[in-house]
Amino acid sequence: MQLDAQKSICAALSAMTATLLGSGAARAAGTNTVDSSILLYSETGRVKIAEGVFDYGRQFGEERSIGLRLTFDALTG
Repeated sequence: MQLDAQKSICAALSAMTATLLGSGAARAAGTNTVDSSILLYSETGRVKIAEGVFDYGRQFGEERSIGLRLTFDALTG
């Protein structure tokens, strides 16, 4: 039974790592940046966690910039 739980944890950690490494920045017109990521985690019969993050940034010249971050968090259990 312990090996199954350990495999489940390893699979969850692998999925989380792949998600985090797969989320990268995209540049459009040299002045915009867009980043996004998602995290999903669950334990059977216990907790479920979901988090999504979206970042947008724009550079206006050398000294001015604007940024927007939207975050969604959900926790059950």
